[in-house]
Amino acid sequence: TVITPAIVRVDLRVKRNPSWVHEWGDHQRQHPRVGAEGLVKAWTDLDGDKRGSYPQIRRPELNEPGLCVVRWADPVNEQICRIGYEDEFWLVAADEDRVQVPPAVAQGMITSLAGACRANDAAAVALAV
Repeated sequence: TVITPAIVRVDLRVKRNPSWVHEWGDHQRQHPRVGAEGLVKAWTDLDGDKRGSYPQIRRPELNEPGLCVVRWADPVNEQICRIGYEDEFWLVAADEDRVQVPPAVAQGMITSLAGACRANDAAAVALAV
């Protein structure tokens, strides 16, 4: 499951999106490493509001909609990752069983962005993007 602001939460275990787009770049200091897993600690929603453990994290880079802070296990560090910012989705769930997908999407009632808009389901719109 691709991580978006609609389904992200504190301590969600994530890893690099296996459908990585070359144009996103591939610098280890700036982008998630292949095979690494980490935990989401804070994020910005699509309105740019800070969510999660932001008061403890205090990362000034977390200032645009669709970003998150991931604390990687190996090596131990924190990194800002894109979860919708500039239409880039760098992360997927490392454990599919722990992701909470909006019910309309999970039941197959909404399968596209257009369907999500027609249903006026904001969470499904964010997931379909």
